[in-house]
Parts: sequence; C-alpha cells; structure tokens
Amino acid sequence: MMDRIDPRRYNQFRNPYHRRALIALEPLRKALGYEPRHEVIPNQQDAVIAKQGVYDHRVTVPAGTWLWGLAGTSQQPEGFSVHITDFATKATLWSGPINYVNLTGQGSVTVQDPTGANVQIATPLHLLNKPRPIIEPGLLNVQVVNLSATNTNKIQLVLYMLRPPEAGGARNVYNTELEAELDLWRSVVTAAVGTPANAAAPAIQQASLPNPIQRDPALDAPAKNQPFNVAAAGDNVLIAGVPGYRIAVHQLSLWNVVAQNVRLLDGLGGTDLQGPLTDFGAGNGYFLPYQAEPHFVLGDGHSLVANLAAGTAGTQGAITGFAKYRLLKQWGG
Repeated sequence: MMDRIDPRRYNQFRNPYHRRALIALEPLRKALGYEPRHEVIPNQQDAVIAKQGVYDHRVTVPAGTWLWGLAGTSQQPEGFSVHITDFATKATLWSGPINYVNLTGQGSVTVQDPTGANVQIATPLHLLNKPRPIIEPGLLNVQVVNLSATNTNKIQLVLYMLRPPEAGGARNVYNTELEAELDLWRSVVTAAVGTPANAAAPAIQQASLPNPIQRDPALDAPAKNQPFNVAAAGDNVLIAGVPGYRIAVHQLSLWNVVAQNVRLLDGLGGTDLQGPLTDFGAGNGYFLPYQAEPHFVLGDGHSLVANLAAGTAGTQGAITGFAKYRLLKQWGG
C-alpha cells in the first residue's frame, strides 16, 4: 500500500515529538482513497504583505478533507503568524507565530538528496500534533500576519491536506475510523444549532466548539456589476465602500493601457490585496474568473482601490474593466 505521508521524505520525523505525530497520522496514512492536496497562500508568486499587515484567505475543500501539516517561507527574519479556523465549528485548527526563516524542527539539518548531494533542510513541514478534519461546508479561514514592524514581507504558506476518497470506493478499517470521527464533529454542529435536550451528547465536548457562523443572505443574491475606467496617478476607487458592509469581490476583469505598476488595495492607502503588478505590460489583461467563494473580502466600509504608478518606462495611464461584487454585513463570524 502506498504511504501518502511517507516519513522517509521528511527529515523531522526522526525527532521523538514528530514520531508521536506520525503515530497520530496512521489512519490517514493507511486508509484507502485519500489523496494529497496542497494549498498555497497567498496563491500569487512574490506576494507582498505590508509591515504588520494581515492577509485573509479562504480555502474551499471537499468536506471530509484533513489538515495535517503546514510549511512556508518568510523574507523577513521576524517571520509571520498563522491563524486557521474551520467555518462550520469555528474551531481553531492552528494559531501562533512562526519564524519560517530559521525553523527546522530540530535545528539546521544536512541530508542527502536522491543524487547523493548534501542539502540543508531550512523550511520543513510543521506538523499538527493531531490531524484535524474539515466538515461541511468545507471552508477554512486562513489569516497570515506579517510580524515585521519595519518591513514589507514576501510570505508563502503551504497547507498540507488529504482530500477524501470518492463515494463508493474501496474502504478499510481506517476509513471507518476516520468517518466515525467526522460524524462526531458533525454531531457537535448539529447540537450547537439545536437538538432535543435529551439527545445523546457527542463524544467531543461541545464547550470547546463555538456555535457555527451564520451565512450572510447577500451571498445568495445576484452579484452587482461595477465598470471602471480610471487613469489618475495614486489611488483610484473602483468600488466605493459602504459603512457597515464589507465588499466581497467575486470577479475582476482589467485591461492595462500603458506599462505601469498596478496595486489592488483594501481601502484608500490600504494594504495590498495581492502582490503588486509591477511593470504590468501595455495592452495586457488581468482576469479573476467568477466564483462563489470571493477572491477578496475587504474591511468594514473599505473601498476597492487601484493604485497606479509609473513603471521603469516612466509612464502611467489608464486601466479599464469591471468587477462583480456583493456587500456583506458579516464574513467569517
């Protein structure tokens, strides 16, 4: 049987703590049909987070997926903190500061690659002491915070997960064990939203899992369409913010007229929603396809802003396009 979490691939499993984590992973290693899934956050190359800035991201996965580890890189030595929450239970799956510049799990380690050459592991996996299941609707809120108070930071986080097998596939005793634990988590959510007082209590203590979030009805309404055509140097409002609401951008289409630097911001003078489009070429388009899960959710009352500046060619000009969006009163709790 293939070991999808092969400890020979990860040097830190030699550490006693990680060996205990490996034992906790045994059902996922031996159950049938589970397949690796890696989620990269931010999902753009060289994305920059402002000093002490926050990057919010939502991950959509099939219900029954398990999170078991994470890794990443930080340009600045201060590193970054990560907070991961399951939407259904609002349980915290991971929270804490991590210095991924120097983290190795057991100090700097030299190992041999398949060719026999010596290499150093500088950013290995950081393991959850117990893998955590993700139940319906299969959504995670991931918040990455730049811990540098003086510098912007290029940060990349990777979540290591295993997605569930297809329905009707082969199963074994480990599948049964994993499915039973998923059912326990589901029973907690059912109990939280209301069940008879004499119903059997779930094995997991309900007090440790807050009530599930309420879905904003605006997510079920048609998205609004906002065309834009702006050319001023500096900040340009593409969608005006409304106090008490958060703009959720579901689709974005942008056409660039001259080579220039384009930044998408959360509010006037705000933080970058993604890495800057540096020297974005003349006559090039930028497109985020429509999806039910928003690409960006802005702060309360913040506008969607495009900042335009001259690139290395010394020019700065117009961008045109449109955005589809919704106004939400609540997002993530």
